[in-house]
Amino acid sequence: MHNKHVLEAQIEKDRERLISVVVESIQIPSVKEPSVHGSPFGKSVNAAFQHVLGAGSDLGFEVGSIDGYVGWIEHGKGKDLVGALAHVDVVPEGNLSAWRFPPYEGRIHNGFLFGRGAADDKGPLFCVLFGLKALRDVGLPISKRVRLIIGTDEESGWGGIRHYLQHEEIPSCAFAADGMFTAINREKGITVVTLAMPLNHRVKNGLRIASIQGGEAVNSVPDSAQATLLGDTAQQSIVQQALGRFHRAYPEATIKMKSGNNSCWTLASRGQSAHAMAPEKGRNAIAFLLRFLTQLPIELDDPMHFVQLIDRKIGLDHTGASLNMAWRDKPSGPLTLNLGPLTLDERNAQVSLDIRSPISIPCEQVESHLRTQFQRTPIMVDIRTRKEPLYVPEECPLIRTLSRAYQVVSGREPVLHAVGGGTYARALDNCVSFGAVHPGEEITVHQPNERVSIENLLLNAKIYAYALYELLK
Repeated sequence: MHNKHVLEAQIEKDRERLISVVVESIQIPSVKEPSVHGSPFGKSVNAAFQHVLGAGSDLGFEVGSIDGYVGWIEHGKGKDLVGALAHVDVVPEGNLSAWRFPPYEGRIHNGFLFGRGAADDKGPLFCVLFGLKALRDVGLPISKRVRLIIGTDEESGWGGIRHYLQHEEIPSCAFAADGMFTAINREKGITVVTLAMPLNHRVKNGLRIASIQGGEAVNSVPDSAQATLLGDTAQQSIVQQALGRFHRAYPEATIKMKSGNNSCWTLASRGQSAHAMAPEKGRNAIAFLLRFLTQLPIELDDPMHFVQLIDRKIGLDHTGASLNMAWRDKPSGPLTLNLGPLTLDERNAQVSLDIRSPISIPCEQVESHLRTQFQRTPIMVDIRTRKEPLYVPEECPLIRTLSRAYQVVSGREPVLHAVGGGTYARALDNCVSFGAVHPGEEITVHQPNERVSIENLLLNAKIYAYALYELLK
């Protein structure tokens, strides 16, 4: 019997156990929180982290944890180490009303497993683990060691994987189970920026902005935002009339005025979440709210000046054109830009930008251009994250091995992708993203109703099992 069939048969035996453990993981709302003792990224992330290590131990593997930042599950013998990287943290669930089922229930419906983390990245993580289990259980000969490396803050800072690189053995080659099949060999540069402005001048009369709040994660299109306005009853009526005109001009916007008292009321904006690498698939609640505020007769103090600047410099644009940086190249496509989260309070205003730049554009060029764009304004530019572009040539042996494994198991032609997403593949040399979304499959990561089909969950485990065998034999 072909080694592929032996591995596939073992995955089928473990079908229910695989599904069950993914559901258990989804039920842990592992969104990053403030650090507590023994839990660098909060109790919920640590609970999901310990759940994975416990599953690995229960399956009979050697497991390890490095100060709660990162862990590993290891199999095999030999000097050479192969890596598989995944993570347990997830982005916030966003607007609950947009979910068909509760995001942390792990509901199976019509052949799909719904829940935050089903596709990014708990489902793929356990597919790798059970692929590794199948490889061990069937006893195929291997000559190397393999580690499933488990990150804890991939969505928000990479502190976990950096901790691993500082303290542990580095794999000679690896894949990140956090992207698309066949493989992603081109990842755009990622620059995360905070634009901040002190609010020293505020008027005390007329229609004015008290506060604005919106967005939860910089790598997700914000699906909600709200602004608190101050004024009188007559000005409330003006705002209500302006809303009607705005919705006729921007039918895709959803902004409602909520009742308060005679001098204070709230505007609530709703949008559609999406991954920051594809902001065109979402509707930015913050951007629409800012655009509406510029249509109102608000007094021109510092809060309004900030709103006008951000709307004029960025606004509803997600291509960078409004900042004169609509760059693109043939290998990786156009630059994208995501606006949010945003906070405007009594003393300060700030908003984050997530910019995904073509592989031919170094992050230094993005930073320099942004500073030039805002140098004549009161806005301060602070670079929070710079992740340089990734490019691995398709003739690389790692790409060839993974492509062959994908084709053998799936029966489909290999496809290499260029994406705006940033995966752990950037953290290591000789590493690419390998799965787990198939060509033509709907991408639901970072969106409401994130899901994976049960059929693909099993298929992915089979692909990972055979790929690991090819890398380790």
